[in-house]
Amino acid sequence: MQTLEHLRIRYLRYLVAPALRLAGPRFAVALARRLSRGVYAMNPPGRARALGRVKAAIDSGLFEQTAGVQSVGDRSVGDWNRAISSRVVSAEALAAESYEHFGRFWAEALFVPRRLGGAGWRRFVEIQNEASIQRLVDDRRGCLIAVGYHGNIAAAACVLGHFFRPLHVVVDTVRDPSMVAWQRELYRQPNLKIIERMDAGHRVPEALERGGAVMIVAEHARSRGPGVPVSFMGRAFAAYPTIGILSRQFAAPVGVVTCHRGDAAFEFGLDLCDVIEPAACGGDADEIVRRVFASLERSIMQTPSQYLWGQETAAGGAVEAGGVITSRSMSLAGANEIAIGLTAPVTSARRLKSNATAEHCAR
Repeated sequence: MQTLEHLRIRYLRYLVAPALRLAGPRFAVALARRLSRGVYAMNPPGRARALGRVKAAIDSGLFEQTAGVQSVGDRSVGDWNRAISSRVVSAEALAAESYEHFGRFWAEALFVPRRLGGAGWRRFVEIQNEASIQRLVDDRRGCLIAVGYHGNIAAAACVLGHFFRPLHVVVDTVRDPSMVAWQRELYRQPNLKIIERMDAGHRVPEALERGGAVMIVAEHARSRGPGVPVSFMGRAFAAYPTIGILSRQFAAPVGVVTCHRGDAAFEFGLDLCDVIEPAACGGDADEIVRRVFASLERSIMQTPSQYLWGQETAAGGAVEAGGVITSRSMSLAGANEIAIGLTAPVTSARRLKSNATAEHCAR
């Protein structure tokens, strides 16, 4: 028996989505932004979380520390910093824009496979530090790509897939069976190799041993067990050490990547903002993790409204047993859970001897 939610998803996928594709990205994105603003005005749970995190970032001095950074698209960090004299208003504005960008992700998902998966993908993307990306490809040591909840992660994966041929992407499967096909369609590209979270324990090390590239979301807090103390986007927490351990064990560089939106309805800027060599960190896994977060924060703060301030990243309950990541939707007022897509770092307890990493895999 099909539930009402299942029927709603099928309605969106088979009727609404094709109509929006025909209408084009400009109409789809404008509609998504308008709907997101309406949902934000309904005061869903994610709004309070986003506001709290923005205010914490303001109180921490994060915007003052990055006031000299120039932004691409939206308002610059300087604009946000000047607005802080009216603290509540600026926090509201930034949280509301973050909601709009969450809505844009789902609108863009309708066009990502065809526009970024085909031969004409460069028309929609401006790449920073392309020579550094190519060096990672040519090195053939295997590398890790660390991303955060900013901009469009799926677009970043599609673009990088054209370089690495293939890029392995650790993905958490959607819980709702009616959405599984939709999610698979988003990542069904010839240059992407999807690694399901349940298989990541052995497939990620195998990919690195073969000289492959693996993309993982870095910014998840560890609710229990040993972690790496970091300060990120105005909050302090213990991060998973997994990326650092993998980098050290396989002598794999870590490329820190962000993918922000440009001014047009379907336009992106991909930036390899740092390449962290394990040897440069003395083989210290914790130091590798700290450098990843520092680089990621600097790049995200160039377009802070495109960061998902309302996204749960563990301590609030988003990471459950087994590392499964879900999120209370910021774009739906109800209690429906949706999958963001990419998952937290998962590594092999068999290959990696760290107790912290073994515990991470065993959960």
